[in-house]
Amino acid sequence: MESPVIIVGAGLSGLVAANALQAAGRQTMVIDKGRSAGGRLATRRLNASAGGSTRFARVDHGAQFFTVRSPDFAELVHDWRRAGLLMEWCRGFSSEGDGYPRYCAEGGMNTIAKYLASTLDVRTETTIHAIAGGDGALSVLAASGERWESNQIVTTAPVPQSLALIDNGWLAIEEAVRCKLDAVKYAKCIALLVSLDGPSSVAEPGGMQFDESTNAVWSFVGDNFRKGISDIPAVTFHANELFSEEHYDDDEADLRAALLEAAGPFLGAALPTSVDVKKWRYARPTVLHADRCVTTNPLEDTTLVFCGDAFGEARVEGAALSGLAAAEALLR
Repeated sequence: MESPVIIVGAGLSGLVAANALQAAGRQTMVIDKGRSAGGRLATRRLNASAGGSTRFARVDHGAQFFTVRSPDFAELVHDWRRAGLLMEWCRGFSSEGDGYPRYCAEGGMNTIAKYLASTLDVRTETTIHAIAGGDGALSVLAASGERWESNQIVTTAPVPQSLALIDNGWLAIEEAVRCKLDAVKYAKCIALLVSLDGPSSVAEPGGMQFDESTNAVWSFVGDNFRKGISDIPAVTFHANELFSEEHYDDDEADLRAALLEAAGPFLGAALPTSVDVKKWRYARPTVLHADRCVTTNPLEDTTLVFCGDAFGEARVEGAALSGLAAAEALLR
């Protein structure tokens, strides 16, 4: 019996790849260290409103929305729309817009991940320590001591983490391939998540984008209530690359206080009822690999594929297209 394709990482790339392989008749197993599938398709419930109500503050703290620019991604999105997962938030955050719908998911972006994972074998809360080779097959080794073997493995983790896995397993890949993978770089992001006792003062349509010349701290501010995913006012703040790099390792209490002070102008007269800070070490690729995915053959009759949002193009669409490319490479 053919061994399943093992996919490391249950973010969008891994889930799209697994679904494409499964549709072609291949068995897959997806492994992720998180408590649930999704990666940066991440939604968090902050707190219940007073009085025992079932109204919740719900926030997207990773990817906030996505656009559709390519036919292949449009086909995936059509399926998500048909399943009732999506809604259109706006067509740009400036007054003139750009005509492209900004889609988000009913109930939060993690809804997309749950839908994609629903028919897959997904093993969560499993930390992978190494990808190794031996006896004519590749092995995925968990920190718990579990071990799985396959001739085909896809790793969708951020590239530095993927390379660390093969280094831990003493697995060698071609020097030219390694050199290009080593060149991939990411920016950090610190997210502040705040639920409120009243409306925020975030400008219409409930989302605001900035560059470092117009805001010293924030790159994006999004009102999850006006976006349509939260029952009560709750705002996601993404710190920009420069601020996040400089303050990533700051004392947690000091960082929270500084972020809340910077958030003040967007809170209006409302007071915070819950505050949380989330850090993304590999939030956004800044130096990308030119290809949609990278395949290598570290042992005879084996294939290792690297994919994710750092391949071809960034953003949600790039991650999905990279997952499709990885599946197509294995099916070929």
